[in-house]
This record gives sequence, structure tokens and C-alpha cells, in this order.
Amino acid sequence: MFEKIDVSGYTEFGQTISHCLKDGKQVFIYFVGDRVDGKSWCPDCVKSDSYMDDVLKQASSIDAKKPRVFITCLVGDRDTWKNPVNPFRKELGLKSIPSFMEYGNKVLDEDDLTPESALKTLSDVTGGTV
Repeated sequence: MFEKIDVSGYTEFGQTISHCLKDGKQVFIYFVGDRVDGKSWCPDCVKSDSYMDDVLKQASSIDAKKPRVFITCLVGDRDTWKNPVNPFRKELGLKSIPSFMEYGNKVLDEDDLTPESALKTLSDVTGGTV
């Protein structure tokens, strides 16, 4: 099972990550554009949203060695995201959205993020199999 947390913006993201790591949790983050009426302004994020819930359900059956958290992080509206000094770009090195990662490991960006790659990431880092 995964604890699911939704955060908006870099400050809330940082606070949540700190809390989760302090508690010894394994942290996965799904970065997407802000949503209006439940739908992101980013077309690629809308596409990945369509399968990420199913991927998370499949991965929930994998035995994990420690508690796991799945954070959906809203990175801002289009103008905020496109700003070169956006902290998600500057501090984390994100180049595109959607992006997905286990905190501290390789980022899957929009070109690499598929249902299969997300599920593989979730199973590889937990040492489980799908």
C-alpha cells in the first residue's frame, strides 16, 4: 500500500519530503502541472494522469521493506512552470512534466514516462516483482 499525498508548490513539496524522509518512508513523486476542475493545463500530464492511478494500484501489491508514500506534486500554472527560475527546474533539475521519480533516484521525464516504466520504477526500488 501507498500513502497518497497531494501537494502544491515547492514550499509544500519540501516540507512534505522532509517529514516523510524523517519518518523513514520511501518517497515517490509524480510532478504535474496545476489542475483546474481536476484537469491539468499540460496535455502530456492529462495523458499520464489517465494511467498513473492504475499503475499505483498494481504496485500496491508489491511487498515493501518500509512504508511508501506517493506524492502528486503540482508544479504551477503554465507561466510558473515555464519560468527558468522555477525551483522545480532550478533545485531539482526537472526539465519537463509530467515527471516521476523515487526521491533521490533517476527521474522519468515526459519522454520516458509510460505505464510500464512507472511500474518498473516502483517494483525495482522496492526489490519486488510485478
